[in-house]
Amino acid sequence: MNTHIFPESSVAYLSLHAHLGLVGWFLLLITGVGSRLIPMFLISKYSNKNLLWWVYGMINGALVSFILFKIAGLTSIAFLLSIIAGLTGILLFGVYCYKAYKVRIRRQVDDQMKISLLSVAQMLIPLIAIILILYFLPAGEYLNISILYGFCILFGWITAIILGMTFKTLPFIVWNKVYTKKAFKGRTPTPKELFSDKIYSGMLIAYLSGFVLFIAGILLSQDIILKVGAFALLLAAVLYVTNTGKIITHQQKQL
Repeated sequence: MNTHIFPESSVAYLSLHAHLGLVGWFLLLITGVGSRLIPMFLISKYSNKNLLWWVYGMINGALVSFILFKIAGLTSIAFLLSIIAGLTGILLFGVYCYKAYKVRIRRQVDDQMKISLLSVAQMLIPLIAIILILYFLPAGEYLNISILYGFCILFGWITAIILGMTFKTLPFIVWNKVYTKKAFKGRTPTPKELFSDKIYSGMLIAYLSGFVLFIAGILLSQDIILKVGAFALLLAAVLYVTNTGKIITHQQKQL
């Protein structure tokens, strides 16, 4: 007697598991948190709950429809509906961030916000990759694009938003803990002074260089380019840990 709920082996549903995590957790988390933090750090009064509900609905609609189509074993044409819904949700989120950016009070945008806004644009790359895989490349000849798809998710928008928002939120958290009782007793460092701008700039250069080089290495199937890109990403990670360590270990000092 066959007691399996799904008709295929568990391996066939790994893509469901991956997308439930990446879209159902990471993407919704990033869009949700980003919709609050990006306007806040830009000092923008822009708010549009209806637009955010559309973003929420489109992303969840894309995820649910993808799951149903996958279980039903439908052809790749059906998945186009999921892709369109997901693309629409991401574009609407981009519109939301752009409008918040346009009406910002703080005219000068720091590097942390620039990389955070870049992460929004990077959300489109995996969708372009999946469209190429499903509709333009012959079956069995899209291994590199599949790798590109996963890489751009993990090292694209997820990594970029982490690199940006860590150095907007963590310094303030540490500053608030260390100086909250001393703020009115003399000059104290600002949250931005808790980490090194030079290390942060170096981290961004290493990250962006590594990201571009690794993509080039994937597309060109060149090991040397992949290794250089991987080294640059590793360097970015080391600089990230160094700077976050500098923040976390900050000791109180009066200026």
